[in-house]
Amino acid sequence: MGTIPILEGSQVYKYLGAEETTLVCLKDLWSRVAEHAMATARRLFFSNLTVRQKVNGYYQIVVPKLKYAFSCIIFGAGRFRTLSMRARNFDTEVRRLLEESHLRFGHSCVARLYVEKDLGGLGPKCVEEETHIGVAYPWSYFATTTDLLVSYELAERLRASSKRSLTSNFKAVVAANEIEGRVTRTIMATVKVDSQTFYHATEAAHAISKLIRERWAKVHLNEWRSKEVAGRILQEHGRDGIPTGLCLKDSFLWSANGWISSEVLRNVWAAQEASLLTGSSAAMPALRPMRGGLCRMHCGPFHETAEHIVSPCAHWRTNIMVERYDDVARVL
Repeated sequence: MGTIPILEGSQVYKYLGAEETTLVCLKDLWSRVAEHAMATARRLFFSNLTVRQKVNGYYQIVVPKLKYAFSCIIFGAGRFRTLSMRARNFDTEVRRLLEESHLRFGHSCVARLYVEKDLGGLGPKCVEEETHIGVAYPWSYFATTTDLLVSYELAERLRASSKRSLTSNFKAVVAANEIEGRVTRTIMATVKVDSQTFYHATEAAHAISKLIRERWAKVHLNEWRSKEVAGRILQEHGRDGIPTGLCLKDSFLWSANGWISSEVLRNVWAAQEASLLTGSSAAMPALRPMRGGLCRMHCGPFHETAEHIVSPCAHWRTNIMVERYDDVARVL
């Protein structure tokens, strides 16, 4: 401990190129970090990278900036719900950015973005989820390090007085993720997760993070599945009640690899969720009240859906094929 310099309140130090201080306002800290993170995300999503490169870059470059910021909060004023609200607002801004960069439509299913890529989503974690993970790691370090026993007891006294501390933040995370009773700290400075006892902070944090991530993954998948139209691709039975027999992992292999442009992913997802602006889409009656939902090519009593355009309709299919061959000729 003697090799670690002790800073006074007015002194600063640099970490990862950023000046830090022991006393900083949470609002100022978040505003500064979120501004830089959003600027990085904007450059990333407006680049010419593939979808998977963009998503991986976002999770490896942008999210750690924010995660580091809120993982440094040990004591302070305010409430944990304020931090969660800021994280949700950042997630909302990122979704607007995805819409501007043509990676998604504004009316696309939100939950699908955060579903695992092997199950049909993009796979990134939302920032609100990362706030919970960012609290679990320092709490595990506090709870298992005997040299920090005095600091842990101070945090507990602050929590008992309804004041902000690391332990009060962790209690809020445990309640939000419905894992009360599954994570406890023993008097021997160990952490017990379910029936397993952990003596090291990293192992304990991994176990707690696993519970948190499992809960968030389940919430996102169930929310997407609950959508009658947007979640229809996940249905195990067709309209006639016959099992589809589809392997979802194989069906979503193309999006899991992500070797496509943003607009391609956006359009395919919109077709799967029946949200493309076609003659029978939900938005069309408001835009063109006098127009029915039948195919504009007058091919019969068929509704103009994405499925009809790319498969049964001979008029649309011919035009699409001609345009595709013309594009190939241009490239050659």
